[in-house]
Amino acid sequence: MNDATIISYPGYHDDYLLSLTGLRSRYMVPFAGHYRVVDFTLRNAFKCKARNLLVFSRVSDDLAFYIDSHPLVKSDKTTTVKTVLSEKTDVRLIYDQIKSSQTSYYILHCGDNPGFINFNKLFAKYESKKVSTVLFKLKIGEKASLAYTILITTRKFLMVALKKALSDNVQSPNVFEMVVNTLINRGVFNSTFKATYWPLRSVPDYYDFNMFLFKDQPSFNRIYEDPLLRSGIVRDNTTQIGPFAKITRSYISDGCILNGTIENSIIFPGVIVAERAVIRDSILLPFVGIGHQSVIQRSVVDEFTDYNQSDVLFNVSEKVRIGTDELQLKNNDFPRSIYNSITLIGKNSIIPSSVRIGAACYVAAGISSTVFNEKKTLYDGLSILHHSVTAE
Repeated sequence: MNDATIISYPGYHDDYLLSLTGLRSRYMVPFAGHYRVVDFTLRNAFKCKARNLLVFSRVSDDLAFYIDSHPLVKSDKTTTVKTVLSEKTDVRLIYDQIKSSQTSYYILHCGDNPGFINFNKLFAKYESKKVSTVLFKLKIGEKASLAYTILITTRKFLMVALKKALSDNVQSPNVFEMVVNTLINRGVFNSTFKATYWPLRSVPDYYDFNMFLFKDQPSFNRIYEDPLLRSGIVRDNTTQIGPFAKITRSYISDGCILNGTIENSIIFPGVIVAERAVIRDSILLPFVGIGHQSVIQRSVVDEFTDYNQSDVLFNVSEKVRIGTDELQLKNNDFPRSIYNSITLIGKNSIIPSSVRIGAACYVAAGISSTVFNEKKTLYDGLSILHHSVTAE
């Protein structure tokens, strides 16, 4: 496939993942205990030896730096990778990027969800159709849907569609979806293709997919035995497990310091868990610190990337209680985003000592400890947004 360019574009903007995508693109969302979503995007492109991978994003975050310093990008020069920030999905910018890539074939794919896609096999199926453009509906399990597609076309057909968008001065929240729809309306050939793909549509989706990967042995083996699936989350030191730590049925990544009890949980790189803390049925994203005697249940605690600029070691302080084992509760403010009693603590939020946060709660990104000066309890289903509690 050295005459093909893979174009990975973001899906429609939504807030169903709340703070998981509030300060970062979906590409940068941590996934599967050690990776970010873009690690799967890179793996799929390098696996098929595509000449180019263009990663388009609408969010200004650390994606370009992460890709440029990624171990796969630095060590394997078979595929040229370029990150393109286009906050308004500018048609002219997209046209110029594609025009300069100079390959005969283009593969358009919404690549900001994790998954394994065999582009070599997909391209062979495309060639067997002997037509210029094929729209493949991804078959996830037993179902194929237009919600998840991959379009393969020639340079000529793609440039024609983009030129028309330029001449018509088309404005669209997602230019690539517009191009795909334009080609579909011209009557392109349709087919299906089976893929392993995990669409992240809500916080419980995120929680459930992560947990599934560590309970399903074939999925676990596929992820951790793949030589091209590599992480750009760098921690040089090994994990230290203290004499009083108790760890059962959990995935532990590198660079952690663990002194508490961890049960049926996923611990990303750089996490610190203090003595007598309990982590149960939860996901701790990179560099989170959990203080002495705190208890976390059925919760996702997002990254603490401010640890280098903060004097706070534990962004969740001592004697904090987050989540419960009660099931089937929904968040009052975001019932389509948070349900099944999953609680989400946003990126770089600081939870001070002795705070109680219930089930199906949501604490937005960057909430400071001062928010809890007067109210130490956030009851089931409630949220804290922009330094204010939404309900009592």
